[in-house]
Order: sequence, then C-alpha cells, then structure tokens
Amino acid sequence: MPVHNADITAVFTEIAELLEIQGENPFRVRAYRNAARSVGELGRSVQTMIAQGEDLKDIPGIGDDLDAKIREISSSGQLEAFAVRDSGRSAGTGHRPAYVELESTVKLLPIESQSGLRGTMPIVVVRMQVLAGR
Repeated sequence: MPVHNADITAVFTEIAELLEIQGENPFRVRAYRNAARSVGELGRSVQTMIAQGEDLKDIPGIGDDLDAKIREISSSGQLEAFAVRDSGRSAGTGHRPAYVELESTVKLLPIESQSGLRGTMPIVVVRMQVLAGR
C-alpha cells in the first residue's frame, strides 16, 4: 500500500493530539505538529525521497527520531508510536490511584468511498492496563 505525505501528516497530527491529551511535554507535542506541517507542505513524495536515498532530516523539523518514524510508516503503513506510563497522582488529592499503562499504535486503514475515491485513514489502537498499587 503506497503511503502518501498526507498519511504521514495525519499520523503525526494524531500523535500530537494524543500526547497533548496525556499531558506530555508541550515541546514534544509541538515537534510532532511542526513535522506534520512540514511533511504536509512538502512538494515531493516522502516515499520517493526514501527510495532515492535522500536524507529526510533535510525536511524542516525532522530529526533522527522523526526520520525513523517516517521510514517506519512508509515501509509498514503503521507506527508503534509510544508507550506512556502515568504515575497516576490525582490532581489535588495527594494520593496515588492505580498505576495506568497506555500503549498506542497508529495504523493506516485503507478506505474507499462510495464515489470511488481511495486513500488511507489513520486509526489509533490504544491498549490500557490498570495495575494496582504501584
């Protein structure tokens, strides 16, 4: 399945939103948003750049980490995005509820509309496990 720049943009946008919801570092959230914007505005196909052996770090906002993620999305159509562990301190209560572990995977789902348009749509698969007393 060919992966287009719009697919990568959608995945990075989704990751930025998930990170923001989880209260992650705002600079990390901004890095994903900036990368999504840069890939979306790029006048060339990222898959073509990879096939031609070009350095994706030449794209503004793309460093080693995001370069690897783009290559993973391009080759497999999915991204084992991140595992977030929350220490679970409740706001204002001072006590620790159960330990929560979230693991998210972003995958590209092929779609075809009734009008015959084809493409992909990012979906997020989230696995949540609650571990008591950590």
